[in-house]
Amino acid sequence: MRRASAFHLASLISLAALLAAAAPVGATPAAEGDAPPVLMPNQAAAGEIWQPPAGHKFNPVQGVTARVDAPYALAAQGYFYLYDPNQGYGPQTPATTVLSNSNKRAQLTATLSPGSIPPGGKIMFEIGAQNGTITTTSPLYGFEFKTFLPLVGRNFGYTSVVGDTVLDTGTSACDALNNQKGGPLQPFVNYLVRNTRTDSWLFGVNTIPNATVIVSLTNYTSVTGQLQVYREQAGCGTLAAVLGLGSNPNPEIILTNVPTGRLYFRVVSASGQPAPPPYRIRWRNYAQGVDPFEDDDTPCQAAPTQPGVTYLRFSDDQHDFFKLSTNGPATIRVSVISHTVGGAQVQVRSPLKPGFACPGNGDDPVNSTDRIDPFASVPSGGGSAQITVTLPAGSGPYYIRVSLPSSIGNGQPYYLRWEFVSTSSTLNVRDESLNAP
Repeated sequence: MRRASAFHLASLISLAALLAAAAPVGATPAAEGDAPPVLMPNQAAAGEIWQPPAGHKFNPVQGVTARVDAPYALAAQGYFYLYDPNQGYGPQTPATTVLSNSNKRAQLTATLSPGSIPPGGKIMFEIGAQNGTITTTSPLYGFEFKTFLPLVGRNFGYTSVVGDTVLDTGTSACDALNNQKGGPLQPFVNYLVRNTRTDSWLFGVNTIPNATVIVSLTNYTSVTGQLQVYREQAGCGTLAAVLGLGSNPNPEIILTNVPTGRLYFRVVSASGQPAPPPYRIRWRNYAQGVDPFEDDDTPCQAAPTQPGVTYLRFSDDQHDFFKLSTNGPATIRVSVISHTVGGAQVQVRSPLKPGFACPGNGDDPVNSTDRIDPFASVPSGGGSAQITVTLPAGSGPYYIRVSLPSSIGNGQPYYLRWEFVSTSSTLNVRDESLNAP
């Protein structure tokens, strides 16, 4: 449409009223007030052509992108408006704008979160001429709103994910994506999966280049099965080879150098096994070289850990502290794997000594706890180290400390893992994994 900017708001309001009247495609309703008439599909007042044509409905999971070709040079920035049938048009929002064809073609992409589209909502794009004399707007596009069972507690059928609960999962990667089942899961949210299957597919979108991605399940213990992670290669129908997999109980997968794009999480029971009871799934993504557990330089900053889980860490600082989810007594095995700094030490440390507390002087990385022998060092040139330590009964958490020979870290990754060798029948194990970063 071509119009003076002074009539922009009036035009939008009148356009909404005309659309609400549900005039058949091919008819041009009479204009209301001083608004311009509704245009036929792919027609424009100054020769602009918009794609998709009028009447198109976007699937938000697959992307919301429109294109306009104009007989004049277009501005560098375009915008979009969300339309709520109950509230009217929302604010002008910048769209990702890519110009081509001597700036006479613009591709506009709206980035939308799952909860940003209201029931019955629509979207309209807008971009001006480079000289500021003309503003053209797209047709008012709709969205595909699909309904899946169960309906109880559903968010108007838009997605199977309501808050932190997953009501349904896909039977394949494409079923999950195209039918909006099991996703999109947002990073750092601990989702409860209620409608489980023997083979469930869920998905999320990684927006961080070369990311470190951690995917974990909790309360996944009563059936034999696996967590698998895939990356989309050429649409949902062509996935790259499995990036990582882990078996129950409570698997956790750590991936490095993961490119941007959709990730698929498959939770599959072994042959002959039933579907699992409701479980929780969480995935996290971090920029390259960012330690998910920082700050962790003192006992007070130590992140909780679980036995049998391999943790990816980075040697950013002189001390890295891990909190053991046990009070003892127990015998544990601690492994530092693929550390690049020769002479780095792994130790198990006691609970905070009397007179030390968190927050406060418990932040002392040397004097607030005592070493429990034995300890081990990474060999010269880098490598791995392992110790087996017997923990006496204690009144508070024990710690693992990985220390560099000097205060200067190199930022390189390493892995840490601990597991029980033997335990007392009175062992008190605390599940703090949900509070970990």
